[in-house]
Amino acid sequence: MVSLTQDLRFAWRMLLRDPAFTALAALTLAFGIGANSTIFSWINAALLTPVPGGARTADLVSVTRGERMEHPTPPFSYPDYRDLRERIQSLTGLLAYHHDYVSITESARPQRIYGTLTTANFFDVLGVHPILGRGFLPDEELKPQAGAVAVIACSLWQRRFGSDPAVIGKTIRLNRHPYTIVGVAPAAFQGCMLDSNRNDSTGVGLGRRSTGRT
Repeated sequence: MVSLTQDLRFAWRMLLRDPAFTALAALTLAFGIGANSTIFSWINAALLTPVPGGARTADLVSVTRGERMEHPTPPFSYPDYRDLRERIQSLTGLLAYHHDYVSITESARPQRIYGTLTTANFFDVLGVHPILGRGFLPDEELKPQAGAVAVIACSLWQRRFGSDPAVIGKTIRLNRHPYTIVGVAPAAFQGCMLDSNRNDSTGVGLGRRSTGRT
């Protein structure tokens, strides 16, 4: 311990003797730490935990039509998805989703949020369990005319509904259409997008037939 104290004192005196070198060393360390933090954040979001809040995310793969990009054209249609789900044997589960901005239109001033149109097995495949209520049921995908339902993000539940546990069964109007709230997603779950692309964490999962990509 005595030796360590002496070494620290000597190092401190040397740093004070050459302020320019001290400043350069500190700047180099700052850039190095910043670069490593940025790289690790990207690796953590893209490879280690691509879907925060999901289970076994390392086993997830994305299936797109043509070149991999944020908005592939043309996207998979719902019949395409059904054919893939019924015939594919190399995956234990297959879901489809399409994300885009939607507006809460319950007042004179609409609120813009990020939403995801999904298939009914969305939460089941991802291993995400709502903290309140439930996820989607198969009939809500096969018979959308029976009524539209939504699982809202935890942040939206807290901000707009004051964390009211009685929110289940209430109606929220999205793009002027009524949706019945059936669940609240965990706080960590923000959908299938990478962290760098999550512009708004107050999204909703809509239990309607998907015309998006898998």
